[in-house]
Amino acid sequence: MRIAYITLTFCSLISFNLLGQVTVSGYVSGENQEMLIGANVSVDNMSLGAACDVEGYYKINIPVGMEGAITLTATYIGYNSQSILINLPSSGMVNQDFSLEIDAIGMESVVIVGYGTQKRGDLSTAITSVKGEDVIDQPVANLDLALQGRASGVSVASSSGQPGAAVKILIRGATSITASSEPLYVVDGVPMTSDNNSILETGGYNFNSMSDINPDDIESIDILKDASASAIYGARGANGVVQITTKRGSESGKTSITLDRYTGTQSPSYIVPMMNSKQFIELMNEAAENDGLPADYFSSSGPDWNRIGDPADPSLVNTDWYGEVLRKDAPIENTSLSVRGGSDKLKYFLNGSHFDQAGIQKGTNYNRLSFRTNLDAIINNKMSMGTNVYISKSDALSTIG
Repeated sequence: MRIAYITLTFCSLISFNLLGQVTVSGYVSGENQEMLIGANVSVDNMSLGAACDVEGYYKINIPVGMEGAITLTATYIGYNSQSILINLPSSGMVNQDFSLEIDAIGMESVVIVGYGTQKRGDLSTAITSVKGEDVIDQPVANLDLALQGRASGVSVASSSGQPGAAVKILIRGATSITASSEPLYVVDGVPMTSDNNSILETGGYNFNSMSDINPDDIESIDILKDASASAIYGARGANGVVQITTKRGSESGKTSITLDRYTGTQSPSYIVPMMNSKQFIELMNEAAENDGLPADYFSSSGPDWNRIGDPADPSLVNTDWYGEVLRKDAPIENTSLSVRGGSDKLKYFLNGSHFDQAGIQKGTNYNRLSFRTNLDAIINNKMSMGTNVYISKSDALSTIG
């Protein structure tokens, strides 16, 4: 009888929780009522969401106590997102369908493919684009690090935590035991090397020439991931191609001057708290007592290797080794000044920047001074001329080991 009572109580608790839960479900479709497989539906300002199955169906379980107005947002690549405000009851089910529209502006945008351009809507190859404004917001020394988490199928990892360190990019996981797995970098149509260009390499630490590029100069980055997209580059593009397009002048007839500056500090995310000398000796003495060591273990007549010491000894030295190696606050700052303008005959873009980052580890630092000039001139209907000039000076200080 007692077992039956406990079972009944347990079932009652389960029923109570199920009654208090709200389930939101529905379908996400595109044009012509086609179901969008893999579309994402999420609750704004909450870590709740779900992906649509093969039938375009989603289902989200809302926790108890979340009744009231919430906003659901449906997103899908190539479509405009849609947000709908719904009112949740205290329990039960809510049905909400979404109908997304194609992003016409995004499909009409131009993507650089090899040595030409093509509309995104006409693409049949695997190309991922990253806008320049998304790169500028990242306070990183290396342009490659700004791509982390912004392109599917692209793995970005730094070889070291030191400022200006080389970055390794893998596109679709392509690796090789004997050959390099780095993609080909193309800046404004000119292939670039991503190898170490430092004069002196110490301690297995090298620098990436791509860190010399100022992120404020970037207009867009296109990543060519499959063979058909990068075929024009031949064997050099076997591991994929990263195409970087820098900013150009405008035909507005007006000159715009932009000053961008940020400053901040970096600090270790977590430092393990350590004992001081007194605490360490007390712990070791207690361990010795628990181990049943002889009485002369703590006496001055005992062997030197077997004598730990007196915790009250004023000559004990306390050294904060973390403080000796790491900075509590490592400053980082960037200043960029650009001038952009032109007319239908002449367009110009000029940018000068200074970047300075101190590493969390003492003795590490990265400093970059750069200047870029992009000029485009139309001489007549059959002739045009352009020039790109980029000067960069980087100084990096690293530790050995």
